Amino acid sequence: MAKKGLLARKVAGAVNANQQFNEVDPKDQQPKEKASFKNQKATIKVSDDIKRDLDVIKSIHKIKFDYEAIQFLIDSYSNSLSPEDQRRFTVLRENL
Repeated sequence: MAKKGLLARKVAGAVNANQQFNEVDPKDQQPKEKASFKNQKATIKVSDDIKRDLDVIKSIHKIKFDYEAIQFLIDSYSNSLSPEDQRRFTVLRENL
């Protein structure tokens, strides 16, 4: 035999019949902004030889990340330029 009140029980979190459900149009929703990190804006593909050379440079200078090693190489290159080439490098860097 069924227990008394079995059909009349209420489940926690149930929606009452007098409440309305308003569906939000997906077109009206604002897109979620992705978390953007300064060092993860672009990716590059390099050959295995270049990757191996980059790993050697990282180990010699005790650098942890690839982008830090690339920045180290760029700084070394730009410091070895002539003053005229350094100005050209700076102008191109600011305008690209």
